Formats: sequence, C-alpha cells, structure tokens
Amino acid sequence: EEYKSWKASIIYEAVTKGLDTNVEMKDSGVEWIGKIPVGWNIITAKFLVNINHGSDPKTEGNIPVYGSGANSFKTCGEYKEGPVVLIGRKGATLHIPHYIEGRFWNVDTAFDVTARDDTLNLKLYYYLAICFDYKYYMSQTTLPSMTQSNYNSMKLPVPKKDEQTRIVAHLDNVTQNIDTVISEKESLIADLEAYKKSLIFEVVTGKRQVV
Repeated sequence: EEYKSWKASIIYEAVTKGLDTNVEMKDSGVEWIGKIPVGWNIITAKFLVNINHGSDPKTEGNIPVYGSGANSFKTCGEYKEGPVVLIGRKGATLHIPHYIEGRFWNVDTAFDVTARDDTLNLKLYYYLAICFDYKYYMSQTTLPSMTQSNYNSMKLPVPKKDEQTRIVAHLDNVTQNIDTVISEKESLIADLEAYKKSLIFEVVTGKRQVV
C-alpha cells in the first residue's frame, strides 16, 4: 500500500507541477490541482477529448470487454480501436482508469475517451484521470457514478506538447519500475500467506510436531 501511495503521489506531482522543481508557479483555480507552472494552461476537458458511451456486446469472440475498473471481465466479437482511455461511469471501481492501445470493447459502466486533436497527449489524460478528485465531481446517487457532463466540465492542467511528451515518458518509466516492485511484494505476500495456511494445517492435523 505504501508503494501504491508513493506511485500515486509521483503521478500527481508530475501531471500538476511538471518535472522542473524550480519552475515558477501560479494558482490553477482548481482545488484538486492546486498550483501549476506559469507556462501551463487550464482547459475544460470538453475542448480536449471526446467521451463516448459503452454498450453491451452482441456477438461472441476474443476481444477483451471492459467495464468500470482496469481489468477485462469477458470477451466479445465487436471491437473499437485504441489508443483510448477508459474511465468509469458507475460502480465502486469507477476511479480506476485504463489505457488501451489495441482492440477492445466497453460496456455501459465505462466511457471510452479519445483525443479531439493533438492539443493533449491522450496518455497524459490517463495519468490525470488517476488523480481526479472523483468525490468533488461525482453525481449524488446511491451507487457512485459519473456522467459525461461531469467529465466534460473538468478543468485540466495542460502544458505545452513537448513537455507533455516528457512527462508521459517519465511516468511510463517510473510507474513501470514501481509496478514491478509492487508485483514482487504481492507475490511474496501470497507465498507467505500460503505457507502460513499450510503450517497451520500441518500443526492442527498433527502432521507437524510442535516442540
């Protein structure tokens, strides 16, 4: 959990403050963003991306199907083509975006997002989506949910295109390394849990002598 929190903080700092720690800052006017570099702009999302609804697939096949959350849960015959960012529409895991470059399909619990033009690097939008303050925008319903309007009205920090490219490259490298460490730690935890269960089983069944 500490590694995951560290990863989230690195992403947040990069997409809202940039990579230059000495750059002059200004107030963004957006609470969850805070201060941004003076050369950056705050732009409403609807001018940067297209946000589209998902739907239930009608045919069988091997195309991965996604809903709210980062993992596919079945396959189908229809497909859309990436690159695309999937963002949640409703559900407990709507705060988990997913970046997809190949073929995919999304059901109605997730929106698929594409760039309107080259103003915004779509991969940067993915990293921004990890940092969205969903509680601030979320529709007040029993089930946590977000609408197209919620997402379209978001104010996003946008650096110049070359800086976007540097930020994305930096985060791709850093997060990959952290994910590797997290995977190793989770594997170790799983091994220890399995050993713990087998040890308990052997002791309570008398297969292991307690000294």
